[in-house]
Amino acid sequence: MPIQFQNHRAGNHDLLIPPAAVSGDFVFVGSQTPHDLERGRLVTRIEELDADLVAIIPSDMVISDVPEARIRAQTLMALKNLRLALESAGSSFKRLVALRMFLRDRRDIPSAVDVVHRALGADLPSATVIETNGPNVDPDIDVQIDALALSRDSGFELRHFVVPELVPLHRPFPTATFAGPFLFTSTIAGCDPATRRPATLLSELTAEERGLADEYYVSAAEEALVAEQLMLWRNHKAILAAAGIPFENVLHQNNWLRISMQQYVPVTRVRRNVFGLDRGRTAATSLPVSNLRTPAAHYECSLIAVRPGFEKQGFKKEIGIGSHGVGPYYLGATRAGRYVFAAGEVAIDTSQSRPRMVERAADLSGGLRHLHFGRNYREIPLVAQSHCVYELIAEGLANYGCTFADVAHQTVYLVDVGDFAALERIAVSHFGGRLPPTTIVPILGASPFRENLLEIEVTAVAPR
Repeated sequence: MPIQFQNHRAGNHDLLIPPAAVSGDFVFVGSQTPHDLERGRLVTRIEELDADLVAIIPSDMVISDVPEARIRAQTLMALKNLRLALESAGSSFKRLVALRMFLRDRRDIPSAVDVVHRALGADLPSATVIETNGPNVDPDIDVQIDALALSRDSGFELRHFVVPELVPLHRPFPTATFAGPFLFTSTIAGCDPATRRPATLLSELTAEERGLADEYYVSAAEEALVAEQLMLWRNHKAILAAAGIPFENVLHQNNWLRISMQQYVPVTRVRRNVFGLDRGRTAATSLPVSNLRTPAAHYECSLIAVRPGFEKQGFKKEIGIGSHGVGPYYLGATRAGRYVFAAGEVAIDTSQSRPRMVERAADLSGGLRHLHFGRNYREIPLVAQSHCVYELIAEGLANYGCTFADVAHQTVYLVDVGDFAALERIAVSHFGGRLPPTTIVPILGASPFRENLLEIEVTAVAPR
């Protein structure tokens, strides 16, 4: 069955990017911002909300109510829009699998999480909560939310799962959520759950973990980054073990960094040792953002994995593509059943002996080299980079029998979110006139090249 795009009605107009799509067993919901669609305006005050929304949160202390008023109001409005998107697709909060909250200011995280906890209660799914800020982020929008849920007709069992010793690292959310053959974890930091502090010394690790560390460190700061990364994977391996899932069944990982890609270099060598060059490889997206939820942490990570025991139904990890050009321990995408989880793609040409950054139309292949022909304005790198990224995505999807028509969601990561207006037109040309549900996330960089302006990650559902 083709993807079914669901659309809110904003007055008499359909939204240009559909808020939700139903494909297979899932509902994919793009970014929900705190706009009141009925009144056609952004919500910034509690007084602008309907009484049923206001009743979700207590209001009895001016000293806390006033500072928290705007983020509470905006989180409630974004949740209402999420509920409407789910209901338009025949789903509901009770069928939520994963939730992502992107906040402009980390100081608002406790209040926003509290609102979500009160609104969802026992229906809280696995979650990612991150500060993302940067150039041209609207200072009046404090939060956006996207989500994954089971569709109305899905036969997948939904179950939220807790590893007790890890609860301090992700509360109030569950450690992970089972959705049929899949496991979706909450973001986890490389912290000792007992102290909630990141590991800083290799001596804090086991002998086996220390054996994964590269020997070439020149500073205590590098050692601390490596120790924290290995602790992060200790925590994720504990989740997988508790869920009965082998490490090589990980399909995809999202890594959020509070350090630059340059500072990440010693960590990448260790990650090569963690994943190896065979079945342990996964699709991965790793991006610097403005801040994390966990104090003092340098990175947080969430995983998608496929559970053993579902092979007869066709759910097993498939690797239909070679190592990603950015690193030999990365894959461009993985597949389990009909579901394709792609890595974030960046505009790097890896066809040459020395990879290079795409910055102009002349760096592209085929007819795209002539994009700037007949135009006498200064070429901007975003145009060539966007076309390059979508071409790479198309190649990756083709390896799994998919096209852009099968994409159910895209996350567009931008150094300057103001660039989305230009990127949107380019995206439409590749998707063939319509976009899937989309989430726009500000980042502080992507790939080892400082000139890179964007990264795009898609999830697709193969036709068979």
